[in-house]
Amino acid sequence: MKRLDRFVSLSLLGVLTVALVPVASAQGQFWGQIPEGAREELRECKEKETREEKRECAKAVFEKYDI
Repeated sequence: MKRLDRFVSLSLLGVLTVALVPVASAQGQFWGQIPEGAREELRECKEKETREEKRECAKAVFEKYDI
């Protein structure tokens, strides 16, 4: 019974891994469509002190460039 449990758990892990590969690879897909000016401003947003400041900065950039 131990082998069957191990096989089932590893099979489920494999299925989840295969299912999530497209999701993980799609994250950087649209970076080429973002204007260079927006990219620079987003990089500057990363240097802000708090998480809230970073979020507000990024939100302003998205609205400015209609992203």
